[in-house]
Amino acid sequence: MGTNDKLSEVIPAVVFQGGFLDRPFDDSETDRLVGGVHPRILLESGSMFEDLRLRLATEAYLLRAVTRSMRDRCHVIAIVAPALFESIRSTLDSVRPLPERLQAPLAYQVIWNIAATLRERRFLATLSRTERERHVQHSEYKVCYGEGFEIEPRNRLILAKPGRGDDQKALEVAKAVLGRNRSERPQPHPPLVHVNVELAGDVDDWDAFDTDVLAPLETRIINVRDVFGDDCRVLSTFSRRREKCFYPVEMSLLQRRLGRDEQLLSFPMDVTRGLGDRDFTRRQLAHREQAYRAMMLTPVDRSLAAASDGVSAVAGPVGPKST
Repeated sequence: MGTNDKLSEVIPAVVFQGGFLDRPFDDSETDRLVGGVHPRILLESGSMFEDLRLRLATEAYLLRAVTRSMRDRCHVIAIVAPALFESIRSTLDSVRPLPERLQAPLAYQVIWNIAATLRERRFLATLSRTERERHVQHSEYKVCYGEGFEIEPRNRLILAKPGRGDDQKALEVAKAVLGRNRSERPQPHPPLVHVNVELAGDVDDWDAFDTDVLAPLETRIINVRDVFGDDCRVLSTFSRRREKCFYPVEMSLLQRRLGRDEQLLSFPMDVTRGLGDRDFTRRQLAHREQAYRAMMLTPVDRSLAAASDGVSAVAGPVGPKST
């Protein structure tokens, strides 16, 4: 048996029980959220760790199960391999003074981290040396400037966080990192910069939208232009803190002012197109956001949405698709 074969067996054999992996989730809500997919498929495909929706559903289920078993010592957990679970529990019991309310979260986190690490080891074993170095080290392919990028997969973006001093210096550092990556792995397009503004609350009228979204976007795009010059493509979006979905917005007035830089800005779509002082309402914007999310759903998203009684929040971030 080769190394890859051994690694392919280590996750279900060491971390989870076969009866758990090969049956649907025994919690109906969790089963709906994962679209009826068995845990083994989620685990071996990596979607249990990489897909935000599936990860949250699985983590919540695991945390509930571990909490019950940690609190009720007579309850036998039918999910985690018994030897591993008892080893973790005895280790936590030996830590004094560790509050009892922390034992379950810590046990769950250890179990999850072991599974994720072993799955990553198995995945890395399938890669060539060059692919492995690229995956483990730096393979970022775009700059993201703003807020709301927390759920992006690792090694995909270089984050320039605003409000931490000099935004242009942060962009200069991001540009240098992206330049090094592009020299090692050339891209058939100019550098990509995704600029986003995250909204914490509702927007009731056009003036508020202009103040909370368009004005910050304009300031940030000008910063990008000052640092990158004409040699980049910018996608401008806004998002909501509770959703983490990127909605593209056309900055037509800024584009006209920039004049010769008209190719700088990229507008695959504009969710506010045609809206103005007279017809902008909170409900109208929400309706357009919902329509955009529905349009950008992947087939997997659609099946999950149907399984979740059509909850629209199932939509994930769509910035990379638009870029």
